[in-house]
Amino acid sequence: MIEGKNKKRMAMTLVLALSGITMINLKAGYEKEKNDTIALASEKKAITNAPVKKEYCQPSGTVSTFEWIADVDINTCHNHSKKHDNGYSHYPSSGTATVLTQGTTYKLQLKPGFSFMKYNENFKVWIDCNQDGDFEDAGEMVLADSSKTEVHKQIIVPQKAFEGETKMRVCMSHYPILSPCENINYGEVKDYTIQVLSAQLSGDAKK
Repeated sequence: MIEGKNKKRMAMTLVLALSGITMINLKAGYEKEKNDTIALASEKKAITNAPVKKEYCQPSGTVSTFEWIADVDINTCHNHSKKHDNGYSHYPSSGTATVLTQGTTYKLQLKPGFSFMKYNENFKVWIDCNQDGDFEDAGEMVLADSSKTEVHKQIIVPQKAFEGETKMRVCMSHYPILSPCENINYGEVKDYTIQVLSAQLSGDAKK
């Protein structure tokens, strides 16, 4: 009788042990499924919140043989150009883009070129900080000024600018510039490919 009772106790103990293992496995499976669901939701949220890349609008300049953007200097970019007819240019056409660092101040020099008389020229500069293919977001216009000779200004690359390749647009016109996408009368538009570097990874000082 005692032996029979011991066998029953052992059987019960084994059943309870197996039940405990099953519960542990079920709990582990539940936790894994829960974590996977959270990770998937976070991934979907990140994708949803990511900016949708668009094609940049293509502005143009007219009568750019009379007045044009002769010089653009910022950091390692030293672009000098002569008058031409199409009113729009993109740089660099080849080679390495200039590097700008988040939250860093740079000296920007802009100079108009003239065939004959000098006129007062309006300048505006934008940086596509979130790389979404436009210059319409808050804080993306980094300069607005005017001059007959040269514009010397310090601009700050926004701290929130995304790392990686993006565009800087320079517009010049004898008339007020209303939009980075408008067709400029008596002036020119230039786009520059730039590389935005993380402030944490750079020892870049003010330029």
